[in-house]
Amino acid sequence: KGRPFKVLVLGQPSVGKTALSVRFVTRRFIGDYDPTLERRYQCQRKIERDCVTFDVFDTAGQMSFDDDDLLREKVRWADAFVLVYSINDRCSLEECTRLKFLISHLASKRSQRLSLCDQGCGGMTIALVGNKSDLESERMISASEGLERSQHLGCSVFFDLSVRESYQDASKVFENLYLALKRRSRSPRKHR
Repeated sequence: KGRPFKVLVLGQPSVGKTALSVRFVTRRFIGDYDPTLERRYQCQRKIERDCVTFDVFDTAGQMSFDDDDLLREKVRWADAFVLVYSINDRCSLEECTRLKFLISHLASKRSQRLSLCDQGCGGMTIALVGNKSDLESERMISASEGLERSQHLGCSVFFDLSVRESYQDASKVFENLYLALKRRSRSPRKHR
């Protein structure tokens, strides 16, 4: 009954952002979407003892993040982030790295919002998701490389998955993101 848990999903076009969002919300896999549309989805899930309302903002794949004001508004809106790349597209992983640094830069300007930028932990709640693991023969980025990049970027959650093949994995991304934010908000703030 509290405020929704707001998750912003970002990444290059055609990496599976909408497929991940829709799979989580509806449990169904749909393969084709209009890449120019932004959508928001809501659903409720019980996670541990909490009834959580997820508000998932699926960004348009062709949206330009060169406009700082546009991204700044989205960063202000979000409690947590999912950065999606395709395991068969190295450029999409590099785009996730760029987006993470942009988000961090924008969030550092607004340190008063602890649910996004916890000064005590010095971090944010971000999931890095490598999608399309069902295309193993086309793989360019190993799961271990994705995990290493996730750790390097300070992401709270990492998954190498196939949205097409597993509703459970898609669901775990959002559930683990919520739990990571919950743990972060409970941890005592460190004093410098």
